[in-house]
Amino acid sequence: MFPGKKPKAIRRAASDLRSSATARPGQLPHKTHMRLVCLEMERHRKIQEAQNLLARAERCRERCAEIDIEVRQLMAILDKGRMVEIAEPKATRPIPTATGAELAAAFHSY
Repeated sequence: MFPGKKPKAIRRAASDLRSSATARPGQLPHKTHMRLVCLEMERHRKIQEAQNLLARAERCRERCAEIDIEVRQLMAILDKGRMVEIAEPKATRPIPTATGAELAAAFHSY
């Protein structure tokens, strides 16, 4: 080694690590059982993760459906206002406002 030069660092990833539960041919049976348990626990975690993701996707779809309903209700309120504009001349018509019932139907609390 030359003075002032550092040795090159070896980069390792998590896949390079070996746990005590890694199965090898000819190893003791209790280690093989430990590996089986680790694999079962990993499968259980992955199944839970998949179920949580499916539930989250379903909540997103439900919220999108709620948004579609609110958009349709607001568009209906705007369309009612447009009908008033067409029926009355601009100088004499009042500003269209939504009633409390229309607003209550259009919005909900979270």
